[in-house]
Amino acid sequence: MSESAIAQPKDSATIMLLRDKTVAPGIEVFMLRRHARADFGGAFVFPGGLAAVADFASELEPYCCGLTDTDASTQLGVESGGLALWVAAIRECFEESGYLLARDFNGDYCQPSAPAAAERFSDYRLALSDGALTMVDVCEAEQLSLLCGAIEYVSFWTTPEIAKRRYATRFFVAAVPEGQTGVADGRETVTSRWVDPSDAISAERIAEMNLHPPTIAQLQWLSQFESVAATMDVAAAMDKSTIKEILPRVLDDGRRVVIDTSDGEASAFPMPRGERP
Repeated sequence: MSESAIAQPKDSATIMLLRDKTVAPGIEVFMLRRHARADFGGAFVFPGGLAAVADFASELEPYCCGLTDTDASTQLGVESGGLALWVAAIRECFEESGYLLARDFNGDYCQPSAPAAAERFSDYRLALSDGALTMVDVCEAEQLSLLCGAIEYVSFWTTPEIAKRRYATRFFVAAVPEGQTGVADGRETVTSRWVDPSDAISAERIAEMNLHPPTIAQLQWLSQFESVAATMDVAAAMDKSTIKEILPRVLDDGRRVVIDTSDGEASAFPMPRGERP
């Protein structure tokens, strides 16, 4: 493939929402199955998507709690505009799942699914997805602060050069807001479930859930933790400058994806269903 024919990756963000198991030690992560006709159709993924132009609006910064654009940009290794990826993660998560990482003017977790608010916030989800509203509009209407400081950046993956549509995706991790419930939007995503990372990385589950290599790798990372607090402590202590872009290679047969590591080793994953040439 010539260099001019390689699609340029678009900035995107995805977020791994975590909760503690109620019976045994361990954590669960919220996942959604993509609609068959959407990108990554049929695959289980974490909530996320493309960063929108409105996510980069400077008017958003006053509504972002715990993180400035300067700090966010430093973490991502960019000159400016880094905070937009945290905003995109929050917005896409809300659109696709209904979970909203935000506090109200009293400092309490926002409760989008509460009876008095459910219809209103359902309308917000739809309007955000359609581009009829921005997060500034929602924050102003509901007097919300986005919990950017409660979200940790942990990984950076870019779609292989062979793909027609490519994404430069930043992975984030956060605890699910207390009292909130989530559900697939019924448009881009068709169902949802809370998943045990250790269970999801078995060969049987990888095939059943049609997991993509970046998702598998993140589930492998999550599987080492026995609590949300431990996960977030490790994520917060990470030296963000050591997070390097991972660009998988697709082998000539189109059936395997290879990921090279900094120590010279390589891991191979099967190409997900629907992505093979």
